[in-house]
Amino acid sequence: MGTLFLDEIGEMPMDMQVTLLRVLQEQTVTRIGSNKAVRFDVRIIAATNQNVEELIQEKKFRSDLRYRLSVIEIQLPLLRDRREDIPLLARYFSETMGASLHIPSFPLTQEVERLLMEYAWPGNVRELKNAMEKALILANGKPIAADDFPSHMKQTHAGRCFRRSAGEGPKPGFTHKAGAEQESGEMGYEVLTPKEHRQLREKKQIVSILEKNCGNISKAAKELGISRNTLYRKIHRLGIRIKVLAQSEK
Repeated sequence: MGTLFLDEIGEMPMDMQVTLLRVLQEQTVTRIGSNKAVRFDVRIIAATNQNVEELIQEKKFRSDLRYRLSVIEIQLPLLRDRREDIPLLARYFSETMGASLHIPSFPLTQEVERLLMEYAWPGNVRELKNAMEKALILANGKPIAADDFPSHMKQTHAGRCFRRSAGEGPKPGFTHKAGAEQESGEMGYEVLTPKEHRQLREKKQIVSILEKNCGNISKAAKELGISRNTLYRKIHRLGIRIKVLAQSEK
């Protein structure tokens, strides 16, 4: 038995989904230029960073293919939800890429670690790897500094978008209509269904991006890679209530 890994399965065109579904059901393939079907025995592993349930509702993913693939489903937490891994991964990428690029690597400074820990990482581990590679190259054989990272990583956080003195405005915040106790850690993920788990992770991601951008819908939507209207729909569907907007929409 072999293993076939299908990455970004959510991006697969509908016609290809039909073909894949037939292959999985019949367990046969036909080589190019041949009319003879060949049986195969292979383990399929598929991955996506998209919400498959939403894709199904939008008619962009077949529900029968989703059920065929999800015999065993593993939910990988977002990088921001396991921040203790960020310094470990950053050091690993620095050492391995430094060796491959023949660039010396140095221990990360506290300033760099703080920057990495505070950033939201919407692109997860891939974005961290890319950021470390760029920083390593820009450092040019010297210890990596905060200035070696992209400028958008150094934007002020939502908590600094407001003046802090008394009477100058409240601290920005976002609340949820339901499920707040799950985010606070008072209820474990083991009691959630897979769908609820996905919704909770998506909600936490959107709240984090909104807070980072001080409630600016346009900037948050751009960072999430979706339109403003789509973000508004997600905010409504997930029960996110914006208590205070730090900036007016421009």
